[in-house]
Amino acid sequence: MTMVGAIEDAVIARIQAAAGAGNILGYAVPLVESYGGQLSEDGLAVLVKRVPAVLIAFAGEQKPVIDARGEVTQANFIALCATRSVRNEKSGRRGAVGVIGAYQIFNDVRALLRGQTLTLDIEPISVGRIEVVHTVKTKAMSLTVYGVHFSTKYALDEAVAAETLNDFVTFHSDWDLPPQTTPDAALPLPSADLSDTLTLETSP
Repeated sequence: MTMVGAIEDAVIARIQAAAGAGNILGYAVPLVESYGGQLSEDGLAVLVKRVPAVLIAFAGEQKPVIDARGEVTQANFIALCATRSVRNEKSGRRGAVGVIGAYQIFNDVRALLRGQTLTLDIEPISVGRIEVVHTVKTKAMSLTVYGVHFSTKYALDEAVAAETLNDFVTFHSDWDLPPQTTPDAALPLPSADLSDTLTLETSP
């Protein structure tokens, strides 16, 4: 797994733990996952039924720089904090009786991430600006989404010398059916429900 993927998974796991069984936030967040188009026209119809939600999106890396550790890059992310109110947009932002406001969610996400290394070989997370990303107002509800920008730095893996690589002739994959949904499950799993091994034809 790449460092970007590891950071994303660790951030999701931390927020899920805070809003899960221990519920240190004091309220539930039914949906905490990677961003995958949930703010698109089709995705919004599903998202409004599962808020409050926190969606983690990778926003890119900066050009690497050289320091004592080697090549170091900064990875940028956005935590999209979504909530809704059947009253009005103000209630969605500030909260009301029975409604967790977007302000409360992004404040808690910021506190959960600031200064964390998430047991990874990264610099402590720095939280940047917070901005409104999306608002939708209808007669039935108001959806509000704020983005919490955060970043961290880490050393890039050393490049592998081309002459040390063998020809790519075999691909193997293990499948978990249905997909594993336990966020802290150890991967790879001890046994696979289905396995594929593909061998490419080679020229004589």
